[in-house]
Amino acid sequence: MEASFDTEESFDDPSCLSPQPPGCVSPARRQIREVKETKTTINGVTFPLPGEGPEQQLLKPKEWSYCDYFWTDKKDPQGSPSVAGFEVLLQKQLKGKQMQKEMSEFIHER
Repeated sequence: MEASFDTEESFDDPSCLSPQPPGCVSPARRQIREVKETKTTINGVTFPLPGEGPEQQLLKPKEWSYCDYFWTDKKDPQGSPSVAGFEVLLQKQLKGKQMQKEMSEFIHER
């Protein structure tokens, strides 16, 4: 297969060839400005603004996932109505870090 480029069809949009007046915003700059209005950048990472755009779709929405177990809110044994699933994961991670620290100190003492 050989790709051919037709110069007449490459420039179908006459706005890309015509000179822009000084106050006019180019289509590329307009698109960048629109992207900035719907997203925010923190430390070089771009995040969508809350409530903007569609919610991310699940890969298999009809099937149960382990993520459902970990991210759903849990009943708190101490009487609070519920604990966020993220909080449960965070506590497990912190407990694991503490155990690792204690084990390394124990091994270092031997």
